[in-house]
Amino acid sequence: MFLYNFLVIQVFNQAMRFVFIGGLAVGVDFVVYFGLLFLVPIIPIPLAKAISYICGATISFVGHRSFVFTAHDQHIRYQILPFILLYGSSLLANNLTNQVILNLTRIRVLAWFIAICTSTTINYLGMKFGVFRKIT
Repeated sequence: MFLYNFLVIQVFNQAMRFVFIGGLAVGVDFVVYFGLLFLVPIIPIPLAKAISYICGATISFVGHRSFVFTAHDQHIRYQILPFILLYGSSLLANNLTNQVILNLTRIRVLAWFIAICTSTTINYLGMKFGVFRKIT
């Protein structure tokens, strides 16, 4: 029973750290995306989305590597390429989702939110079981 409780607490704590870092990355994405749309009205929406997503991804890599998955036992050079591939495919899913929902509803915040939820799910699974998995 003690081991079970310990594991549940560990998973819960990791999930809370993931949510915190993810929220920070999403906040950066949000501010950059809507800031670009406001400050540079001629910028194409997919370009603004890509730029904001890359800014959020940078925060995500640093935070998830050091604070959430504590993957310091692996060298960063073995993590960066899988992370870039994961985030590249996730960026594609994010941008496509954003565009589809935007075309259907014309509600930018809704399109942004659904796109972020889609890519967050892809990223969590990819980081937990791929990029930052524990090597034993």
